[in-house]
Amino acid sequence: MPIFYINLDTRPERRKFMERQFEDLGLVADRIRGTTPAELTDEERNQYCNPNRWYWLSEAQFACSKAHTHAWEALIATGARRGLVLEDDVVLSSDIKSFLEQLPEFDVDVIRIEDTDAPQLNAGLLEQKCAGRGFRRMSSFTWGSAGYVISRTAAQALLASPQLFNYPLDWTLFCTMERPANRLRLLQTDPAVCAQHRNLESHEDEALDQSDNDRRPPPTSFTARVAHVLRITRWRLIHKLEPVLQPHMKRRKVSFRQD
Repeated sequence: MPIFYINLDTRPERRKFMERQFEDLGLVADRIRGTTPAELTDEERNQYCNPNRWYWLSEAQFACSKAHTHAWEALIATGARRGLVLEDDVVLSSDIKSFLEQLPEFDVDVIRIEDTDAPQLNAGLLEQKCAGRGFRRMSSFTWGSAGYVISRTAAQALLASPQLFNYPLDWTLFCTMERPANRLRLLQTDPAVCAQHRNLESHEDEALDQSDNDRRPPPTSFTARVAHVLRITRWRLIHKLEPVLQPHMKRRKVSFRQD
């Protein structure tokens, strides 16, 4: 399975951090050069980062999503059936190599392998296990897109989706109440195989904890404000109703197991 990790040129310390992990764990990974807001074209800013539009992202959010699409394109170019995509601030479990080698041939689109910092709505464990880890079907929404296995067909479908840049990347992949994620078949590993460095109690390196992303500022136009209120209202309603409509699912936190 090909492995790709996203890293900005301005973050050499993170590149060293990831490459040291790959070497220690016996993995080979390809670096995907991260995209910065300064590299965006005026056309991209107007189309995707304009707060007067119904859907829009901050420039940093769009740059992050664009970097992930480059990883998907690299996966498609390999011809592999699926690949692992990582961001450059994740701590990997010591058994990730055996996990990837033993990963069952699930007929799914995306397998999220990182932990959750808030309870996630997911189902009971499937029968299949891998390297001592189980898998749960997931619903609703979860933050974080720092570690996931994606199929080539899912990557192709996402790249062709007109909703690709409607939301930040983790919403695009895991917000099952919106397109395109509501058309994806998703699994969550439990326990997780990786975790962002800043989520660990033992983290010590401040350079790894400084985010290159930013939160989208409040909408400025009347149209964008209305859209924001409608989406928030809808999400809150679904958040309350989903556990009732899907009684086989419960809200659980997924912890990271490092070894």
